Amino acid sequence: MKNLVTHFVFTLSTLILLSGCQSVSDKVDTITAYIQEDKPRDAIDAFHSAIADEAYSQEEKNEIIKTISPIVKADIENITRYYIEEILDYESTILLLEIYKDIEIPEIVEFVDEKIEEITTVKEARELLAAGIQAAEEKDYKKAIDTLLKVDHDTNEFDLAFEQIQQIKSDYYEETLAKADEIFWNGDYKQAIFLLQDLKTYYPVNFVLDNDIEYYTEAMIQFKIEEADQLALENKFAEAYAALDYIESIVGPTELAELRIEQYGGLEHVYRKESIISTFADQTSQYYDERIDTIYLTPKNQNPRVEELLPGETYFYPRLSIGPEETVLEIVTGYGHREDWIKVQDIKIAIDSLEPFDFYYDYGDLKRKQDEYGSYEWVRLDERENGAQFRMLQTIADSETTEIIFEGYTTDKTYKLTQRDKEQIRLFLDILDTLGEGRFSY
Repeated sequence: MKNLVTHFVFTLSTLILLSGCQSVSDKVDTITAYIQEDKPRDAIDAFHSAIADEAYSQEEKNEIIKTISPIVKADIENITRYYIEEILDYESTILLLEIYKDIEIPEIVEFVDEKIEEITTVKEARELLAAGIQAAEEKDYKKAIDTLLKVDHDTNEFDLAFEQIQQIKSDYYEETLAKADEIFWNGDYKQAIFLLQDLKTYYPVNFVLDNDIEYYTEAMIQFKIEEADQLALENKFAEAYAALDYIESIVGPTELAELRIEQYGGLEHVYRKESIISTFADQTSQYYDERIDTIYLTPKNQNPRVEELLPGETYFYPRLSIGPEETVLEIVTGYGHREDWIKVQDIKIAIDSLEPFDFYYDYGDLKRKQDEYGSYEWVRLDERENGAQFRMLQTIADSETTEIIFEGYTTDKTYKLTQRDKEQIRLFLDILDTLGEGRFSY
């Protein structure tokens, strides 16, 4: 009897175990069927139902996970392949893959993320390929090549991009050589050379290209030097210097251009000097010092060689010295007094309603003299010592009222500039403009 009971218990246990295994198998079959029927959401619901079912032991649940994981992965692979083979579009593929994340099996979720990254890379590669081909059709070859070079090496599109690059480079090369030659002989030297230099970035070792760049560069220098020489002979110095600057903008400083700048400087000095002498002869007093090849200019009623002050007169006027190397703007200010000096300590300038400001000078430059007619104090300050003089003269010329205040040891002397004084200042500003085009900068 005891043996019979034992046999019954064993048989019942076996039946229960076999019944449980069958149930797991059925559940796996159900999940698999949903996957095969393209019903991933139903498959996930069936999976979660099994995992939540307390009738299954943890061991059985693990068995379900272990069994369906490769099946789910295979379907994820198929979905990915459908996109790569262009059966599915990107949005639909992402939607299907994202559904499988809801299965909440870490291994599956990680696998989905990997596949999303993979197809995103493929999508970007396709977009780059399309953009590169489009740029090539529009003959924007640099953009086309640079775009295609960004196609990921691990995609099928890479081989297509590589083939496109080879064809585009060939078209780019032939068309650029032809275009550079055409525009060079139409006078656009810089653009022609730049086109070839850009092309060289894709053909770093190409002797034909190197020879063309060298030939065009040497020809450009020769043509622009000849152009600059002719312009200088016509006294068009700004244009001549611009032609030399054109050379430098392409190849940098050259010994030939530097030599021309020096030569033009001498020609320009002679031309400017003669132009000023003739143009402003009736409006200025002029003195030419042959020893140092320098011309001095002052307003018509002033001595350009030395300062001549008269008793009872106060002065504030500009003076120019134009030499071979530089032009210097000076201001002469001072007074002649019938009595003793006021012994100037400071000189201030008051313009309109502005607060009076110092007329800066080196006290050692202040000059004094006396004769039988009176006493005199004055100073001559040049632009090299005070770079604000030019701008100050512009302000004075445009002012309503300007006063020069000589602050003496015991008394002050104030001089209000006349309209004639301002006209003289404007005249010398015009002379500086005539000297021209950037050589003399204030």
